Amino acid sequence: MADDSLQQLNKPKVEIHPEAVVVAKAILRGGNIVIGAGTVIHPQALIDAGEGKIIFGSNNIVEETAIIQN
Repeated sequence: MADDSLQQLNKPKVEIHPEAVVVAKAILRGGNIVIGAGTVIHPQALIDAGEGKIIFGSNNIVEETAIIQN
């Protein structure tokens, strides 16, 4: 049981607001990612939070093939 708890603590967390649009072909990788209301993540956009948290507020547009890294 202790191992399961530790895995949950280390599990990457992605929060997507219900009014955000993240297409299936977008790539979300790494640690914590927060996507706010009205934000749109287009196909083939790469959001890589391997080194730290990435937060998108409200009403952002991430175009196709864009790369956001932290």
